[in-house]
Amino acid sequence: MSADVTAQILDILITKYDVPADELTESTVFEDVAIDSLALLEMALMLEKKLGIPIAEGTLGGHQTIAQAGAAVGALLTPAS
Repeated sequence: MSADVTAQILDILITKYDVPADELTESTVFEDVAIDSLALLEMALMLEKKLGIPIAEGTLGGHQTIAQAGAAVGALLTPAS
């Protein structure tokens, strides 16, 4: 599930924030491509709308890689056991 979220994050970075696709991998850190805390908050809101889940402020952080962010949001999609 986190792979799907990671793909959505990559898509948002490319389409909304105009980050060139060749600068992005799953190990890219948000700060390294000039994505700041305001952009991350906006991205969280977009993901909330797409996924239909609440994402707490601070779930996405500038020091995270795209894969870490995808895993953090993907974990919110997994029902607790």
